[in-house]
Amino acid sequence: MRALIASILLGLTFASHAQTLLVHVDFDQHGYYVNNMRVLDRTFNATSPRPAQKNAVRYQFLDVDGNILKEGIVHNPLLVAGEFHGNSSEGIDGEVAQKANGSFMIRVPYVESMATLSLSKLEASDDTHQTSYSGSGKPSLAQSALKPSLLNEFDLQNYLNQPKNQ
Repeated sequence: MRALIASILLGLTFASHAQTLLVHVDFDQHGYYVNNMRVLDRTFNATSPRPAQKNAVRYQFLDVDGNILKEGIVHNPLLVAGEFHGNSSEGIDGEVAQKANGSFMIRVPYVESMATLSLSKLEASDDTHQTSYSGSGKPSLAQSALKPSLLNEFDLQNYLNQPKNQ
């Protein structure tokens, strides 16, 4: 009986083996580029889902027919927010700075039929000024008011089949 239970558990372990796709994206004034992309033989939490906001970057993983397999949002990676003790009598001053370059990571469960990574910037439509409120209480543009503008597309097989530099 123990041997039967052990073989069932072993079978479940291999049947539920999941992988994670990890994508390192760099950006500068010229555009967005994949620095590194690899499939990890472990399950990691996916990049946290976020509400759409103006100038956020939307990522979509597509199959060869253009069907969306996974998608999500990365808040505007050009902005860095911080709070600093300033000279004001009110205590802490909030400040937002814009970076010229940087990087961000995307983690998603890997699906073998993934063929393309598409990155788009979400911009406000000219014909609408709707706002909604995020969980933090700060106003953000309603998702329907944002239109995607393609930044770049990447062939996943091109990156996943490159020899590893070690």
